[in-house]
Amino acid sequence: MQQKCCRPRRAKECSTFFRARKYTAALIYCALGMDVGLITQHNLRNFGSDLQAFSLYARLNELGAKTSVINYWLPGLRRIYNSKYDWKVDGLSKLPRRILGNLARFANARNIEKSRERFAQFRSGWRLTREYVGEDAINRDPPVFDAYVAGSDAIWHPRYIVPARGLCFAKGLGKRTVAYAPSVGTSQISADEAENMRRIISGIDFLSCREKSGAERLSEILQEPVEAVLDPIFLHSPEWWKSQMDAEPILKGDYIFAYLVLPDRKLARQTLRAVKKRYGLPAASIALGIADNYGLGVDKTVFDAGPREFLNLLVNAKAVVASSFHGAAFGLHFRKDVYAIKSNPFDTRIDDIFERFGLPPDRIISASNPSPASGDLDYSRADAKFAEELAKSQNYLKCALGAEPQK
Repeated sequence: MQQKCCRPRRAKECSTFFRARKYTAALIYCALGMDVGLITQHNLRNFGSDLQAFSLYARLNELGAKTSVINYWLPGLRRIYNSKYDWKVDGLSKLPRRILGNLARFANARNIEKSRERFAQFRSGWRLTREYVGEDAINRDPPVFDAYVAGSDAIWHPRYIVPARGLCFAKGLGKRTVAYAPSVGTSQISADEAENMRRIISGIDFLSCREKSGAERLSEILQEPVEAVLDPIFLHSPEWWKSQMDAEPILKGDYIFAYLVLPDRKLARQTLRAVKKRYGLPAASIALGIADNYGLGVDKTVFDAGPREFLNLLVNAKAVVASSFHGAAFGLHFRKDVYAIKSNPFDTRIDDIFERFGLPPDRIISASNPSPASGDLDYSRADAKFAEELAKSQNYLKCALGAEPQK
């Protein structure tokens, strides 16, 4: 079912980043003191989602904006987040799995509650709007800001995109609208999905995407330029990130950090076995479910972690094995020896970040490349490419907010 924007499109007050060669005096205004509303994926117990949201929120504030996270909830996600157990049954065949899952939650209840507390504490300093649950709520009484920013994370995935995350509620308010690094995340987009994306995204003043392949596909769909920018976690240095966590390592001794989110279990198992053998070290992991890492070769699992604990475990590891984008991205940012597991052949996110930093694709483990490469990951080309990509991303964000004209 196609979703339509709730408000009429406004005419673009200016073209997108590539076309914006000159700004009139009326359009160039300083971000200092500007009220900015940020809509992102911020309200799950997901380490990468929270950390990217925090980084973009912090960067907008550093540019002088007074930023608030728009506390928008997809109705289904809100139910999942607030419930301790899941009794939704999609057919009798899934009932045994639901029962086992709830038994595991019961057995791990204390750790789950501690993890919830740590996520809540991590977000406690954020400025939030009131809650908006679903499209009707945000359309009836939209929050009012000087500018609106959508991004990052997979909020523009063709299967999950909704009008609110395309800033449809804001397009009739006469305010500036900006997309910073929303992810499409897949190369598989049907004609119906493309049309739905066009309806939702069209009309945003400044367009960007986290992946180059996604930017190219969006440009085809929208028939206008779309800039490729870095994920928000890269907007801050490794030293800044270290300042956000406890200095004392959670685990003593050397280890490999394995962050395995819904991986291809066979690939994850054989990759972790090979990396453990190469380093002669145990594997430590982080999980939200008691059975998440079962049978994968993980030696130690931390169940009660929040975002700061995630950073601590990754920063102090000798190597990183990750099946998630942010697990791999943080590993690259901290110049770790990274082994990235690509479970879905249509997922473009990990390929994109390796290519943009000039890193060898043989470190991406997939069905077509199941054997981990030997030797340390060579970052010799990455520093210059990263600096170039970072400067472009920072410039885009400043220009989009009107804080600095494009050179």
